[in-house]
Amino acid sequence: MFIGGCWLGECHYVTEGNREALNMTNLCKKLLEQIGLNPERLRIEWVSASEGIRFAEIVTNFTKQLKELGPLGIGEGKDLEQLKLDLEAVESYVRKKLTSYYIEPDKCQACMICLRKCPVGAIIGGKNQI
Repeated sequence: MFIGGCWLGECHYVTEGNREALNMTNLCKKLLEQIGLNPERLRIEWVSASEGIRFAEIVTNFTKQLKELGPLGIGEGKDLEQLKLDLEAVESYVRKKLTSYYIEPDKCQACMICLRKCPVGAIIGGKNQI
């Protein structure tokens, strides 16, 4: 999978989005490695709109790299049925443990449910203190 985005700090749209994408890509690479898949199957690159030639080179090189790795799972010597089970297990883990939510501060009722449920302690707590 290829993810392309603006250079860090140069996006004219959602400036924190590419940093979040980088964090998620690094996490996904670790998850791929955990189930025995080559993390090089996932790549993130920063490319500006004026770098068409560079973009084409990156995609061409990545396509060659994927061909060298072979089909997903088979290239790593994994049984396809086991690969399916491993991918389902990772998906289940992500859905349970790594889910994120956006809480609208102006609609917060300070019920503290989100504070108690947050598995990473990312919520301060109190009305409009998210």
